[in-house]
Amino acid sequence: MSKTEFEIRILDDSLQDAFFHFTDQENLSSINEKGLNPVIGKHSNKIEESEKVFFSKGFEGVLQNCDVWLKWLMNKAYGQADRFHFYRGKNPDEVKEKQRKWDYEFRRRLYLHDYEKLEPFFERIYQGMKKQKYLILDLEENVDFKYDDIDEPKKRANENKKKDPIAYLYAKEMYGDFSNFGIYTMDSWNMHTLKNHGVERKKIYQLMTKDKKDDMVSIVSEIYKNYKNPNVQYDMLDSFMNFVKRKQEEYKKEASSSSIHMKTINLPFLNSSMIINKNQFSPTKQEEKNDLKSMFVDSQKKDQSNDSTLKASPNAKGFISVVMLTIIIAICITIGYFLYQLVA
Repeated sequence: MSKTEFEIRILDDSLQDAFFHFTDQENLSSINEKGLNPVIGKHSNKIEESEKVFFSKGFEGVLQNCDVWLKWLMNKAYGQADRFHFYRGKNPDEVKEKQRKWDYEFRRRLYLHDYEKLEPFFERIYQGMKKQKYLILDLEENVDFKYDDIDEPKKRANENKKKDPIAYLYAKEMYGDFSNFGIYTMDSWNMHTLKNHGVERKKIYQLMTKDKKDDMVSIVSEIYKNYKNPNVQYDMLDSFMNFVKRKQEEYKKEASSSSIHMKTINLPFLNSSMIINKNQFSPTKQEEKNDLKSMFVDSQKKDQSNDSTLKASPNAKGFISVVMLTIIIAICITIGYFLYQLVA
Protein backbone atom coordinates (compact mmCIF):
# COMPACT_ATOMS: atom_id res chain seq x y z
CA MET A 1 0.00 0.00 0.00
CA SER A 2 1.32 3.42 -0.91
CA LYS A 3 2.12 5.76 1.96
CA THR A 4 0.33 8.54 0.12
CA GLU A 5 -3.00 6.83 0.82
CA PHE A 6 -2.71 8.27 4.34
CA GLU A 7 -2.30 11.96 4.95
CA ILE A 8 1.22 12.41 6.32
CA ARG A 9 2.00 14.22 9.57
CA ILE A 10 5.60 15.36 10.01
CA LEU A 11 7.16 14.87 13.44
CA ASP A 12 7.68 18.31 15.03
CA ASP A 13 6.79 20.43 18.07
CA SER A 14 3.14 20.66 17.05
CA LEU A 15 2.66 17.00 18.05
CA GLN A 16 3.79 17.42 21.66
CA ASP A 17 0.35 16.33 22.95
CA ALA A 18 -0.81 14.16 20.05
CA PHE A 19 -2.15 10.62 20.39
CA PHE A 20 0.23 7.95 19.00
CA HIS A 21 -0.53 4.38 17.96
CA PHE A 22 1.99 1.96 16.41
CA THR A 23 1.14 -1.03 14.25
CA ASP A 24 2.68 -3.59 11.89
CA GLN A 25 3.31 -2.38 8.36
CA GLU A 26 1.15 -5.25 7.06
CA ASN A 27 -1.87 -3.78 8.87
CA LEU A 28 -1.81 -0.47 7.00
CA SER A 29 -3.88 -1.70 4.07
CA SER A 30 -6.71 -2.88 6.33
CA ILE A 31 -6.55 0.29 8.45
CA ASN A 32 -6.73 2.40 5.31
CA GLU A 33 -9.98 0.66 4.36
CA LYS A 34 -11.70 0.14 7.71
CA GLY A 35 -9.95 2.30 10.28
CA LEU A 36 -8.76 0.85 13.60
CA ASN A 37 -11.06 -1.83 14.96
CA PRO A 38 -11.14 -2.54 18.72
CA VAL A 39 -9.62 -5.94 19.49
CA ILE A 40 -8.11 -8.03 22.24
CA GLY A 41 -4.70 -8.87 20.82
CA LYS A 42 -3.37 -12.42 20.89
CA HIS A 43 -0.84 -11.36 23.54
CA SER A 44 -3.52 -9.59 25.61
CA ASN A 45 -5.82 -12.59 25.91
CA LYS A 46 -6.88 -13.10 29.58
CA ILE A 47 -5.28 -9.71 30.37
CA GLU A 48 -7.81 -7.30 28.86
CA GLU A 49 -11.51 -7.78 29.55
CA SER A 50 -12.90 -5.75 26.62
CA GLU A 51 -11.94 -4.77 23.10
CA LYS A 52 -10.23 -1.39 22.66
CA VAL A 53 -7.68 0.54 20.61
CA PHE A 54 -4.56 1.48 22.59
CA PHE A 55 -2.48 4.64 22.21
CA SER A 56 -0.07 6.95 24.05
CA LYS A 57 -0.35 10.66 24.66
CA GLY A 58 2.51 12.99 23.77
CA PHE A 59 6.23 12.41 23.22
CA GLU A 60 6.77 11.48 26.86
CA GLY A 61 4.01 8.89 26.57
CA VAL A 62 5.68 7.37 23.50
CA LEU A 63 9.01 6.94 25.31
CA GLN A 64 7.41 5.56 28.46
CA ASN A 65 5.32 3.16 26.40
CA CYS A 66 8.44 1.90 24.62
CA ASP A 67 10.24 1.36 27.92
CA VAL A 68 7.39 -0.72 29.34
CA TRP A 69 6.94 -2.53 26.03
CA LEU A 70 10.62 -3.55 26.03
CA LYS A 71 10.35 -5.01 29.54
CA TRP A 72 7.16 -6.85 28.63
CA LEU A 73 8.71 -8.34 25.49
CA MET A 74 11.94 -9.33 27.22
CA ASN A 75 9.95 -11.29 29.78
CA LYS A 76 8.07 -12.93 26.91
CA ALA A 77 11.40 -13.75 25.26
CA TYR A 78 13.13 -15.41 28.22
CA GLY A 79 10.11 -16.53 30.24
CA GLN A 80 7.79 -19.45 29.60
CA ALA A 81 6.41 -17.95 26.39
CA ASP A 82 9.87 -18.23 24.69
CA ARG A 83 8.56 -15.72 22.14
CA PHE A 84 11.73 -15.53 20.03
CA HIS A 85 12.70 -19.20 20.41
CA PHE A 86 15.91 -18.46 22.29
CA TYR A 87 15.56 -21.89 23.95
CA ARG A 88 15.16 -23.80 20.69
CA GLY A 89 17.22 -26.99 20.58
CA LYS A 90 17.66 -27.25 24.35
CA ASN A 91 16.29 -30.18 26.30
CA PRO A 92 13.15 -29.57 28.44
CA ASP A 93 14.95 -29.83 31.78
CA GLU A 94 17.53 -27.27 30.68
CA VAL A 95 14.78 -24.92 29.50
CA LYS A 96 12.92 -25.15 32.79
CA GLU A 97 16.10 -24.37 34.71
CA LYS A 98 16.84 -21.33 32.54
CA GLN A 99 13.28 -20.06 32.91
CA ARG A 100 13.48 -20.52 36.67
CA LYS A 101 16.68 -18.44 36.72
CA TRP A 102 14.99 -15.83 34.53
CA ASP A 103 12.13 -15.50 37.00
CA TYR A 104 14.64 -14.79 39.77
CA GLU A 105 16.56 -12.35 37.54
CA PHE A 106 13.48 -10.44 36.42
CA ARG A 107 11.89 -9.92 39.83
CA ARG A 108 15.22 -8.66 41.21
CA ARG A 109 15.82 -6.42 38.19
CA LEU A 110 19.12 -8.12 37.38
CA TYR A 111 18.06 -8.43 33.74
CA LEU A 112 18.65 -4.71 33.18
CA HIS A 113 22.40 -5.37 33.15
CA ASP A 114 22.48 -8.87 31.66
CA TYR A 115 24.08 -7.93 28.33
CA GLU A 116 24.37 -11.55 27.29
CA LYS A 117 20.58 -11.54 27.08
CA LEU A 118 20.09 -7.90 26.13
CA GLU A 119 22.18 -7.95 22.93
CA PRO A 120 20.31 -10.74 21.06
CA PHE A 121 17.01 -9.41 22.40
CA PHE A 122 17.73 -5.86 21.21
CA GLU A 123 18.71 -7.18 17.78
CA ARG A 124 15.36 -8.93 17.39
CA ILE A 125 13.46 -5.87 18.61
CA TYR A 126 15.41 -3.57 16.30
CA GLN A 127 14.60 -5.68 13.24
CA GLY A 128 10.94 -5.90 14.27
CA MET A 129 10.60 -2.15 14.87
CA LYS A 130 11.89 -1.46 11.35
CA LYS A 131 8.62 -3.00 10.14
CA GLN A 132 6.39 -1.04 12.51
CA LYS A 133 4.69 2.26 11.65
CA TYR A 134 3.35 5.07 13.83
CA LEU A 135 -0.08 6.59 13.36
CA ILE A 136 -1.48 9.84 14.74
CA LEU A 137 -5.06 9.55 16.02
CA ASP A 138 -7.32 12.60 16.04
CA LEU A 139 -9.36 11.64 19.13
CA GLU A 140 -11.95 13.53 21.18
CA GLU A 141 -12.37 13.22 24.94
CA ASN A 142 -15.73 11.74 26.00
CA VAL A 143 -16.35 10.74 22.39
CA ASP A 144 -13.47 8.34 21.75
CA PHE A 145 -11.99 7.98 25.25
CA LYS A 146 -12.12 9.16 28.87
CA TYR A 147 -9.07 10.12 30.89
CA ASP A 148 -10.43 8.42 34.03
CA ASP A 149 -11.14 5.10 32.35
CA ILE A 150 -9.97 1.98 34.19
CA ASP A 151 -6.75 0.11 33.37
CA GLU A 152 -8.05 -3.46 33.64
CA PRO A 153 -4.72 -5.35 34.12
CA LYS A 154 -3.59 -2.89 36.79
CA LYS A 155 -6.89 -3.23 38.63
CA ARG A 156 -6.81 -7.05 38.47
CA ALA A 157 -3.22 -7.24 39.71
CA ASN A 158 -4.07 -5.11 42.75
CA GLU A 159 -7.28 -6.94 43.57
CA ASN A 160 -5.52 -10.33 43.36
CA LYS A 161 -2.38 -9.21 45.17
CA LYS A 162 -2.81 -11.62 48.09
CA LYS A 163 -4.10 -14.46 45.97
CA ASP A 164 -1.36 -14.21 43.33
CA PRO A 165 1.57 -12.15 44.68
CA ILE A 166 3.91 -13.27 41.88
CA ALA A 167 1.58 -11.86 39.19
CA TYR A 168 1.33 -8.63 41.18
CA LEU A 169 5.13 -8.26 41.38
CA TYR A 170 5.50 -8.94 37.65
CA ALA A 171 2.83 -6.39 36.73
CA LYS A 172 4.32 -3.78 39.07
CA GLU A 173 7.76 -4.28 37.53
CA MET A 174 6.31 -3.96 34.03
CA TYR A 175 4.49 -0.71 34.72
CA GLY A 176 7.55 0.76 36.43
CA ASP A 177 7.90 4.24 37.86
CA PHE A 178 5.70 5.88 35.22
CA SER A 179 2.52 4.56 36.80
CA ASN A 180 0.79 5.09 40.10
CA PHE A 181 0.20 1.39 40.41
CA GLY A 182 -2.17 1.74 43.34
CA ILE A 183 -4.63 3.85 41.32
CA TYR A 184 -6.68 1.98 38.73
CA THR A 185 -7.16 4.73 36.15
CA MET A 186 -5.13 4.47 32.96
CA ASP A 187 -1.79 6.26 32.50
CA SER A 188 -0.94 8.63 29.64
CA TRP A 189 1.49 6.12 28.09
CA ASN A 190 -1.11 3.32 28.14
CA MET A 191 -4.42 4.89 27.12
CA HIS A 192 -7.27 3.25 25.26
CA THR A 193 -10.54 4.08 23.55
CA LEU A 194 -13.90 3.42 25.14
CA LYS A 195 -14.90 -0.23 25.37
CA ASN A 196 -15.67 -1.76 21.97
CA HIS A 197 -14.93 1.60 20.35
CA GLY A 198 -12.70 1.88 17.28
CA VAL A 199 -11.15 4.82 15.42
CA GLU A 200 -12.63 6.02 12.13
CA ARG A 201 -10.43 6.16 9.05
CA LYS A 202 -10.84 9.93 8.76
CA LYS A 203 -9.22 10.37 12.19
CA ILE A 204 -6.02 8.48 11.28
CA TYR A 205 -2.78 9.91 9.84
CA GLN A 206 0.61 8.35 9.22
CA LEU A 207 3.64 9.79 11.00
CA MET A 208 6.96 10.53 9.32
CA THR A 209 10.20 12.25 10.34
CA LYS A 210 11.41 15.37 8.54
CA ASP A 211 13.85 13.28 6.52
CA LYS A 212 11.03 11.05 5.19
CA LYS A 213 11.54 8.05 7.50
CA ASP A 214 8.40 6.34 8.76
CA ASP A 215 9.61 3.25 10.63
CA MET A 216 9.22 2.93 14.39
CA VAL A 217 12.98 2.92 15.06
CA SER A 218 13.50 6.24 13.28
CA ILE A 219 10.50 7.92 14.91
CA VAL A 220 11.31 6.80 18.46
CA SER A 221 14.96 7.76 17.94
CA GLU A 222 13.93 11.22 16.76
CA ILE A 223 11.64 11.75 19.76
CA TYR A 224 14.27 10.43 22.17
CA LYS A 225 16.96 12.66 20.67
CA ASN A 226 14.95 15.90 20.58
CA TYR A 227 12.31 15.64 23.30
CA LYS A 228 13.54 13.33 26.07
CA ASN A 229 13.56 14.89 29.53
CA PRO A 230 17.27 14.85 30.49
CA ASN A 231 16.34 14.21 34.14
CA VAL A 232 14.42 11.02 33.34
CA GLN A 233 16.09 7.60 33.29
CA TYR A 234 14.41 4.64 31.65
CA ASP A 235 14.80 1.02 32.73
CA MET A 236 15.47 -0.35 29.23
CA LEU A 237 14.91 2.39 26.68
CA ASP A 238 18.22 4.16 27.41
CA SER A 239 20.17 0.96 26.77
CA PHE A 240 18.15 0.21 23.66
CA MET A 241 18.73 3.69 22.24
CA ASN A 242 22.49 3.20 22.75
CA PHE A 243 22.17 -0.06 20.82
CA VAL A 244 20.27 1.71 18.02
CA LYS A 245 22.89 4.46 17.87
CA ARG A 246 25.63 1.87 17.51
CA LYS A 247 23.72 0.10 14.75
CA GLN A 248 23.23 3.37 12.87
CA GLU A 249 26.92 4.27 13.17
CA GLU A 250 27.90 0.83 11.85
CA TYR A 251 25.52 1.29 8.93
CA LYS A 252 26.97 4.71 8.09
CA LYS A 253 30.49 3.34 8.27
CA GLU A 254 29.63 0.46 5.94
CA ALA A 255 27.83 2.82 3.55
CA SER A 256 30.79 5.21 3.53
CA SER A 257 33.25 2.39 2.91
CA SER A 258 31.13 1.06 0.08
CA SER A 259 30.71 4.46 -1.58
CA ILE A 260 34.47 5.09 -1.89
CA HIS A 261 35.40 1.58 -3.03
CA MET A 262 36.53 1.78 -6.64
CA LYS A 263 37.39 -0.85 -9.20
CA THR A 264 38.71 -0.99 -12.79
CA ILE A 265 36.36 -2.09 -15.54
CA ASN A 266 37.75 -2.79 -19.03
CA LEU A 267 35.28 -2.00 -21.78
CA PRO A 268 35.84 -4.00 -25.01
CA PHE A 269 35.51 -1.01 -27.35
CA LEU A 270 37.98 1.24 -25.54
CA ASN A 271 41.79 1.10 -25.77
CA SER A 272 42.19 1.89 -22.03
CA SER A 273 40.33 1.03 -18.82
CA MET A 274 37.96 3.38 -17.00
CA ILE A 275 37.82 3.91 -13.22
CA ILE A 276 34.23 4.11 -12.05
CA ASN A 277 32.32 3.77 -8.79
CA LYS A 278 30.99 0.22 -8.41
CA ASN A 279 27.72 1.58 -6.93
CA GLN A 280 27.04 2.89 -10.44
CA PHE A 281 26.35 -0.71 -11.41
CA SER A 282 24.28 -1.70 -8.37
CA PRO A 283 20.79 -3.23 -8.95
CA THR A 284 19.15 0.01 -7.80
CA LYS A 285 20.94 1.89 -10.59
CA GLN A 286 19.75 -0.30 -13.48
CA GLU A 287 18.44 2.58 -15.58
CA GLU A 288 21.70 4.54 -15.25
CA LYS A 289 23.67 1.43 -16.15
CA ASN A 290 21.63 0.91 -19.32
CA ASP A 291 21.94 4.58 -20.29
CA LEU A 292 25.72 4.54 -19.88
CA LYS A 293 26.06 1.38 -21.92
CA SER A 294 23.95 2.73 -24.79
CA MET A 295 25.84 6.03 -24.67
CA PHE A 296 29.19 4.30 -25.14
CA VAL A 297 27.85 2.02 -27.91
CA ASP A 298 26.30 4.97 -29.80
CA SER A 299 29.55 6.90 -29.51
CA GLN A 300 31.46 4.00 -30.98
CA LYS A 301 29.09 3.73 -33.95
CA LYS A 302 29.31 7.47 -34.69
CA ASP A 303 33.11 7.38 -34.64
CA GLN A 304 33.16 4.44 -37.05
CA SER A 305 30.72 6.06 -39.51
CA ASN A 306 32.13 9.64 -39.49
CA ASP A 307 35.85 9.03 -39.88
CA SER A 308 36.97 5.51 -40.66
CA THR A 309 40.58 6.66 -41.18
CA LEU A 310 40.77 7.49 -37.44
CA LYS A 311 40.04 3.86 -36.72
CA ALA A 312 43.07 2.54 -38.67
CA SER A 313 44.57 -0.45 -36.98
CA PRO A 314 48.19 -0.54 -35.67
CA ASN A 315 49.06 -3.01 -38.51
CA ALA A 316 47.85 -0.57 -41.18
CA LYS A 317 49.93 2.24 -39.72
CA GLY A 318 53.03 -0.03 -39.74
CA PHE A 319 52.55 -0.90 -43.44
CA ILE A 320 52.43 2.78 -44.40
CA SER A 321 55.66 3.44 -42.50
CA VAL A 322 57.49 0.61 -44.32
CA VAL A 323 56.38 1.90 -47.76
CA MET A 324 57.57 5.43 -46.98
CA LEU A 325 60.95 4.17 -45.76
CA THR A 326 61.37 2.05 -48.90
CA ILE A 327 60.73 5.08 -51.14
CA ILE A 328 63.25 7.21 -49.23
CA ILE A 329 65.94 4.49 -49.51
CA ALA A 330 65.27 4.14 -53.25
CA ILE A 331 65.68 7.90 -53.77
CA CYS A 332 68.94 7.93 -51.78
CA ILE A 333 70.36 5.04 -53.88
CA THR A 334 69.39 6.80 -57.12
CA ILE A 335 71.05 10.09 -56.08
CA GLY A 336 74.17 8.22 -54.94
CA TYR A 337 74.48 6.39 -58.24
CA PHE A 338 74.08 9.64 -60.19
CA LEU A 339 76.85 11.38 -58.22
CA TYR A 340 79.15 8.39 -58.71
CA GLN A 341 78.73 8.63 -62.52
CA LEU A 342 79.60 12.33 -62.50
CA VAL A 343 82.84 11.74 -60.60
CA ALA A 344 83.79 8.88 -62.83
